[in-house]
Amino acid sequence: MEKISIIGSGVVGTIMGEGFLKVGFPVVFYDIDERKVNALKEKGYRATLNLEEAVLNSDISFICVPTPLSEKRSPHGYRKMDLSFVEKAVREVAKVLTKKRELHLIVIKSTVLPTTVEEVVIPILNEYKISNAEVCVNPEFLTEIARTWTNDEQFVRGFFNEDRYVIGEARPNSKGGDILENIYKKVNEYSKKNTPIERVSWREAAWIKLVANAALASRISYFNNLFEAALKLNIDPHKTAKIVGMDKRIGPYGTIHGKAFGGKCLPKDLEAFLAFLDEKAYVPEMLEAVLKVNNYMKEKYGVRE
Repeated sequence: MEKISIIGSGVVGTIMGEGFLKVGFPVVFYDIDERKVNALKEKGYRATLNLEEAVLNSDISFICVPTPLSEKRSPHGYRKMDLSFVEKAVREVAKVLTKKRELHLIVIKSTVLPTTVEEVVIPILNEYKISNAEVCVNPEFLTEIARTWTNDEQFVRGFFNEDRYVIGEARPNSKGGDILENIYKKVNEYSKKNTPIERVSWREAAWIKLVANAALASRISYFNNLFEAALKLNIDPHKTAKIVGMDKRIGPYGTIHGKAFGGKCLPKDLEAFLAFLDEKAYVPEMLEAVLKVNNYMKEKYGVRE
């Protein structure tokens, strides 16, 4: 089975690595944080502070570093995505790959922009004259639930119960895409599930992740936008939203409302998506409203993680 290195062993990287280990893939975790590496070693995992060790002893590197918001802003004032961690990780991997002849697959698991591979990743690989690498974009759709929000496990999305596996590749039927699809087929075999595996372009894969998170944010802001109106009319917003959500075309997501959405992903991904669209295309009015409603709810009612 393919040997996997996890580049960035935070929450996402650890979940991915542990999942692949359960399936039977050899996994080595890498991180610059000695505490994270030691914690992984205490669990019995192979972990290292040496990137070269991780990359040279693997066939595939999953880039799982953070992409926070930066202080740079788009023309309309939205904060941009900070891709410096992705850039640094790819650059360090590229340096190691100059010492390797065998094909190496670089998988961008971090949430990135639709143009990140063409504008950041490929130029770095070209700079180091890397000809033995394939690149795929493979967004994660993991979802933790905070008990302040709900105890309903139906909203959890873990390694083995994502709704789809998305593989962004350089071209249709690429070798890198084939390798990654075979990996997820093995994950499906292990979990005894038939989770769809969708192969698209690099841009489409990154777009799907941002659109998905924007849609989830929109669901919450939709119900929050009606929250105060319901209270003023002596209507229970929670009871009625729950009943509205019984319609399968609508669903229960977002019906647990009354506070702003928070967490690690929705706020930053929504604003970064707006900043990207502001610079590259146009700003959708609906998504502007989603952010505006959330900022209002945050100031007046607080944040639900």
